[in-house]
Amino acid sequence: MGMSKFENLYGGFLVGLVLSAIVFGVVTVQAWLYYCTYPKDSPVARSSVGFLWLVQAFQVVTVAYVVYDAGIMKFGYLLEDTKWYHTMYPLVTTISSVTVQFYFIHRLRKLGQSEWVPLLLTIMTLAQLAMGLVICIHMNINHGIYNLIPILKPFLIAWLTIEAGSDVIIAFSMCYFLRKSCTGFRSTDSMIRVLMIYAINTGMLTTVMAMAVMFTYTFYGLHFVNLIFLLPLGGVYTASLLSNLHSRSTLQRRLRTVEEHGTSIHLSRLPPKVRVYFTLD
Repeated sequence: MGMSKFENLYGGFLVGLVLSAIVFGVVTVQAWLYYCTYPKDSPVARSSVGFLWLVQAFQVVTVAYVVYDAGIMKFGYLLEDTKWYHTMYPLVTTISSVTVQFYFIHRLRKLGQSEWVPLLLTIMTLAQLAMGLVICIHMNINHGIYNLIPILKPFLIAWLTIEAGSDVIIAFSMCYFLRKSCTGFRSTDSMIRVLMIYAINTGMLTTVMAMAVMFTYTFYGLHFVNLIFLLPLGGVYTASLLSNLHSRSTLQRRLRTVEEHGTSIHLSRLPPKVRVYFTLD
């Protein structure tokens, strides 16, 4: 970890910008396909996708300006004071993660038979929103970037730990409630297993990225590694939501085509608690 401050800060922003731009491209394609494929989805779902796309566009623009400001306008000078555009990436990540997690909490509430898990997740999500806002406000009040590290360290660790913990609880709670919906019929149970795989895959990537940022920040402070994971993290949350929305098409095709002893799996054969996965009501 023998990088200079220039490499850690500007290198992290540059690589993070590239990764954020790639993720934004993926999100843009996913969003366009979503609007074309699901024109009858609820206004809330469609407006949420548009809102998250705008948030990611704002993220890419602000990080691009940070890189331009540091690499062109102030070339050779190490960033000492933060401006508002230096502080947007934790806020954007928080907005994206909270929006996506509330979507999954809503799905979990319809899927499960307990109010306690959604309530716990709601509290955790609101807590990470509070932590993200505190970090952003601190960065705008106390402008010395390296003086902020000891001040923000407990808030950032709490924020990312709660964020990763929420993702893990969402993924495994979905798996648990889906597992309880198994019917004993091979055809329907195979579909439930597919839903469980989707649930785990949805939360694991964001969990790993949040943990990578948290551990590198804990041991090394503001570092190249935590910037390259943190900057695209909000976009990864948005991509995971869009992937989940698009998975309905894949699963519905599978319902129509998978056969067992000559009988295709129909949506009506799935348990009611599983059937809600295919709707956004």
